[in-house]
Amino acid sequence: TVAGFFGILISLRPTLDGWGYFGCVLVVATVMFATLDVINKKLLSDDESLLVMLFYSALGTSILSFPGACWAWDTWPNSHDFWRFLALGAGANLILFFLLKAFSSTEVSALQPARYIELIVSSSLGFLFFQEVPAFSTILGACLIVPATLYITYQETKKNYKKKSNSPAPTTPSSPSAPL
Repeated sequence: TVAGFFGILISLRPTLDGWGYFGCVLVVATVMFATLDVINKKLLSDDESLLVMLFYSALGTSILSFPGACWAWDTWPNSHDFWRFLALGAGANLILFFLLKAFSSTEVSALQPARYIELIVSSSLGFLFFQEVPAFSTILGACLIVPATLYITYQETKKNYKKKSNSPAPTTPSSPSAPL
């Protein structure tokens, strides 16, 4: 955990003046995404349907983002932007659908290392479409964060496996066999 935290600090490149606005936004967003994963897992365990969860996620996102969008937009989106937003919304709902399906089959912590694929895809697309190269501090921070997370996941999985293997096997009442 400490190594992962230092990786975050290296990636954010804090100065003596602090993290700055964008560093704080990044940390808050990270906490919010982690909280959302835990909430989604909890709702799945309460047998909420995926369609209902997708609907409420889209509704909540729309309601929360609308005031900021109205404040930040200088001009309203045109028809080309509408199709882009539609594609982004469809992609976001597909991502959430697949995350919810994954959460329904395993623990949230076991899925976190697989989400590093997102980092690779985002970096690749950023380079391909925007010629954006990650800063050295970002790469160095990731080199600390990724192994730290993998190690934590490995230890938690090992601990859960031990706990399950040490628990007594469930007993079922024996039923008398029926005569033939």
